[in-house]
Amino acid sequence: MFLLANNVDPSIMGYQKEDIEFLPARIALGALRLDEDERDHSLYLAKLSPNLKGKEHAHVETIHLHKPTSDLELVPARFRFPLLKILAKYTKGFTTLKEGSWIPVENSASLP
Repeated sequence: MFLLANNVDPSIMGYQKEDIEFLPARIALGALRLDEDERDHSLYLAKLSPNLKGKEHAHVETIHLHKPTSDLELVPARFRFPLLKILAKYTKGFTTLKEGSWIPVENSASLP
């Protein structure tokens, strides 16, 4: 589903045509163990079926800054900024969790 959401042919990962055709049915059955926001956002992007609408969750495509689960300060400073620079090229920015919602981080200078 993530490959389809990003306009990538799933056969490059060994998926067969039948796997791709059956995917909407598997999703409808709830046969995938995915984070709800990731599933909904991927469905929104992939547009697999008119019956599976999905919903945009822009934070899914960001780097989540959340100290309890991914403390960037544990990455040595000499690696941290070069690593974040690389990751930022493949994402849509940074978000932080505030009051249960992922909020965009406007100033990357405030990163740990």
